[in-house]
Amino acid sequence: MNYRTGGSHWVLDSGCTQHMTGDRAMFTTFEVGGNEQEKVTFGDNSKVKVIGLGKIAISNDLSIENVSLVKSLN
Repeated sequence: MNYRTGGSHWVLDSGCTQHMTGDRAMFTTFEVGGNEQEKVTFGDNSKVKVIGLGKIAISNDLSIENVSLVKSLN
């Protein structure tokens, strides 16, 4: 993260290549489906299906787009 002195201007870079959650209620917009073959591979090499994609608001002014809904995440 980088911000200008005074904290009024932020640049957010999480370093993530793919944002995901298991909580459908977090989405402000959501689209079911997409690529039926899309899966996420976890560190233990298990694979789970992506249910859909959407946008999550993390503040009044900032949101993250293309967040995957993955059912098995808690």
